[in-house]
Amino acid sequence: LGATPLTCVVLAEDGETICAAGGAGVRVYCQRRRRMLRRSEVGTAPLTSCAQLRGFDLLCLGSTDAALHLYSVGRGQTVQSLPAGGSVAALALGEAGLLCCSAAGARLHRLVPSGLSAYGDQLSLPAALPPGSGLASAALHPGLPLAAAGALDGGVVLWDLRSGGPPVRTWRHPGGAPVSGVAFSAGGLVSCSLDGSVLCARQPH
Repeated sequence: LGATPLTCVVLAEDGETICAAGGAGVRVYCQRRRRMLRRSEVGTAPLTSCAQLRGFDLLCLGSTDAALHLYSVGRGQTVQSLPAGGSVAALALGEAGLLCCSAAGARLHRLVPSGLSAYGDQLSLPAALPPGSGLASAALHPGLPLAAAGALDGGVVLWDLRSGGPPVRTWRHPGGAPVSGVAFSAGGLVSCSLDGSVLCARQPH
């Protein structure tokens, strides 16, 4: 898709269109036709993460400029920019909405008829998470109102979105390295860290 290093990619609902982001640009490629459909720049700051809103011609792009950009694939331009509170590290899309994790914490943008709520609900962080440590990875449960995030200091945070209160559970990877990935499964939550460790935890019901 070009010489620019790519940082994230999504496959559109049609199963044919690939949207990839890297640097400050977006590349849209059609597998069936085997050709590039569009190249667009989205501001000037590097893009870090992306997710497609189901049923919409919208790509959510996280950026180091502390914003969440809604990009119209068909029009080839940004149609709205939402505040993210800090440099966006990870995005996760689920039934509850879009979870946006950044250096400043986590926000949940609810799904609305037009796409996303303009101002996300701030999810409180545990007191054990040092200020400024930031979040590096994100996940939303596909069927339950649960959200999770991995921190740069090795911590993992789990929220029950029904309560709207503090995290229901936290734990840490032994090496204290950034948690590069979190994912929900049928039985619980798994997380991996740059220290080489993988942790599994049962989820609350």
